[in-house]
Amino acid sequence: GVLTGYGLLAYLAFRFAGIWMPLIAPMAGGLTVFTCVTLYSEVSLAIERRSLFNLATRDGLTGLYNIRHFGLLLAAEMEIARKWRRKLSVIMSDIDHFKKFNDTYGHQVGDFVLKEVGRLFKAAGRELDVAARYWGEEMIMMLPNTGSQPAAMVAERIRSSIESHAFNDGTRTYQVTISLGIGTLETEKGKEAIHRIAALVKEFT
Repeated sequence: GVLTGYGLLAYLAFRFAGIWMPLIAPMAGGLTVFTCVTLYSEVSLAIERRSLFNLATRDGLTGLYNIRHFGLLLAAEMEIARKWRRKLSVIMSDIDHFKKFNDTYGHQVGDFVLKEVGRLFKAAGRELDVAARYWGEEMIMMLPNTGSQPAAMVAERIRSSIESHAFNDGTRTYQVTISLGIGTLETEKGKEAIHRIAALVKEFT
């Protein structure tokens, strides 16, 4: 609007008063400013949307997906697996004796360990796997299009990476172990396990 108004003003000034007003530089400058402001607004909006999305879908401590968002992804993946007869596995994990660990070393150390376990838990999975914090010290991972044997390999990688990791918070080093269980759609027992997991997850969504 400003540029159009300026162009019209320049035309009228020249047409009726014989005054020549420069057009190229002011209009180019105006377009540049408009483009920069628009780009800044879009980038700021995208960053804000991403921040809001992370707040809505991520666990504040571990950075993994929260159980509500995981439940939505699991329900969608279960429908895909049913429709296209694809494999699907889920790994559930629990840090061993974590309550005693918290009582012994305090919740601040416990939070540090949870954060580190969450990082290792996700890192030991594959790019397509979806990791979330289930509840407290429990974590869960969905493995799309994955059977029991590959899922067992991922679970073992998670277990061994956490067992061999030195959890050092700057004052001392702690050792932590984790127990894991696997459910897969390959067998009737596995189907029952995954449906039970989905039902438990739904309670939090």
